[in-house]
Amino acid sequence: MSTPYSFYQALDANKQEIRLLEIISPSSPASSPIVPLESVQCRLHTVSLLHKPTFTALSYVWGDATEREDITVNGVAFPATLNLASALKYVRAHWQNQFPGRDVSTFRIWADAVCINQTDLDERSQQVQLMGQIYSEAEIVFSWLGQ
Repeated sequence: MSTPYSFYQALDANKQEIRLLEIISPSSPASSPIVPLESVQCRLHTVSLLHKPTFTALSYVWGDATEREDITVNGVAFPATLNLASALKYVRAHWQNQFPGRDVSTFRIWADAVCINQTDLDERSQQVQLMGQIYSEAEIVFSWLGQ
């Protein structure tokens, strides 16, 4: 099915492929307090669960679907729910606080609304079947209930 977002490439169900977000932000010292990003810019990466990638998963309340904030995905504006945009502004800093010795450039996160092409019903169905595996194989799962 076609999508208005050119960053979605087909996933191979046989390889258990998923997409992960890399959140891009200005560098900050590891000792800095947890400060949210002003805006979210990210890139999508396709990985196979068969290769046991290291990633974080985000569990969050979608919130009001009519209240949106654009995030940037692969250079394209994407209308995320306010709650998702808010979570993505904070989650990288929390991860950095949890794993202070790690290179923050390796941080990858799975968030269903962006990592699944919601307009492709076949993909959405296939990815929903993988959600239990995604959450269980994530290195850490952040729960975000809102601000």
